[in-house]
Amino acid sequence: MTDWILRDDRGRFSKGGSSPNPKGRPRGSKNRNPRRKADPERAAEWTAHDWRAFYQRTLQQAQGGPEERRAAAWSESMALWLLLNPAPQRPGLCSQCNRQLDIPASSVSGAPIQVHGAWTHWGCAPWFCHARWHSAKAALRQLGISENTF
Repeated sequence: MTDWILRDDRGRFSKGGSSPNPKGRPRGSKNRNPRRKADPERAAEWTAHDWRAFYQRTLQQAQGGPEERRAAAWSESMALWLLLNPAPQRPGLCSQCNRQLDIPASSVSGAPIQVHGAWTHWGCAPWFCHARWHSAKAALRQLGISENTF
């Protein structure tokens, strides 16, 4: 019966009672900003579970038929992954072929162009985009998201 005296009306220990912390919770120690699943502001710190939660949330918010919703969720996940994982770039070199960007007597296919935040030759751009697409696709598949998910 003495246990109920040390507790408040919700069953919690009163301050100064026989709780493990006799002074109660220190002021300001409460976690005021709990971690939300798949919070886009913290996307760089996401786990595979957060990526799947993001995909599910985007899938539920998308409009259209089931195939259109899956495509929208997939493309949102793909776009976010590409933003968070920029292509490696060495100064003055093409990201695809690693040759010099500014060739003195270059042709039209050798003209530099910026693709996905990286500089490539005009002729290398399709191959660069193809490689980025497949690397993002493989990374998302590793995180548990594929084009045919759900």
